[in-house]
Amino acid sequence: MQDKIDNENMAKSSPLCAAWIEVCQGPDCTGLGGGAAILEIEELVQEHNCEQSSTQLVTVVEGACRNKCTVGPNVRIHVQQSSKQRVVMESLSAVKDALSCSDIVTRTIAYLPDSTTTSTTTSTNTTVTSSIQQMLARKAERTRWEALRDVARFIATAKRKKSNNNNLHKLQESCHNRITAASTISSSSERHQRRMKRLTEIASMRLQKIYQNDNNNNDESDSNSSSSMSDNKN
Repeated sequence: MQDKIDNENMAKSSPLCAAWIEVCQGPDCTGLGGGAAILEIEELVQEHNCEQSSTQLVTVVEGACRNKCTVGPNVRIHVQQSSKQRVVMESLSAVKDALSCSDIVTRTIAYLPDSTTTSTTTSTNTTVTSSIQQMLARKAERTRWEALRDVARFIATAKRKKSNNNNLHKLQESCHNRITAASTISSSSERHQRRMKRLTEIASMRLQKIYQNDNNNNDESDSNSSSSMSDNKN
């Protein structure tokens, strides 16, 4: 059943996609940092995709629980090896920080056809010239990660609560404010600011998708109820 769900998620992605990063979003993995991990990985993947040809595209998908909760958050790397064959290349556990997320994206890119791997790394791995810069880079990384954990909690709240536009706008504003706050007290590099902007957009789009799906389900339910009532009258 789990593989069927994952295949459906991957089938919805771009037909040009060459690889998928599946991030478990079961309750235990999400609580351990999987919610932050999927945001961090998705942002790094977007950065990669905007600079690549169609044969190098990577997509991030949500995965359900695989009963490996004690070593979560869990991530799997899938690669398209032929038109009809997807292969799981790696299963990784304990993806609990930004450095682990960066490593996963780099590993995935290395599996792509004609790949000339350039590390899509976080600020910790960039060239620095002093211990002070290293310390500031690590602080920026930790600050961003904590912000993403908070944003993941906002998104989890959206999944639990009944949808309405007021809730959506409030949660989007909360995500924006939390990421903005992290941005102002951490690195001011151009790349960092671009990353924080993308993260804000990703969080907003994830919330929008949750509420759209909920509204579509409500409309379908109302339609079924109306059809049932009409049949009863006849």
